[in-house]
Amino acid sequence: MLLVACYELGHQPLAVAWPAAALEARGFAPAVLYSQPGVMVSEFITAKTLSADDVCAAPEAIAGFIRSFHETMP
Repeated sequence: MLLVACYELGHQPLAVAWPAAALEARGFAPAVLYSQPGVMVSEFITAKTLSADDVCAAPEAIAGFIRSFHETMP
């Protein structure tokens, strides 16, 4: 998941920091380790982009994750 926000230099990127914190609290995103105006560092996670074959091989798991996300997030 990629969170992107445009903000004025010198101001905290709260438009990204708040959603990142909410996603982390519910287990959908890595922890934010450092956040200051102009930079946000998150915990490294091992991940990969799913190919079409990956999606076709596990539709129930993917659907369950998406369903959980929609039921858990406000």
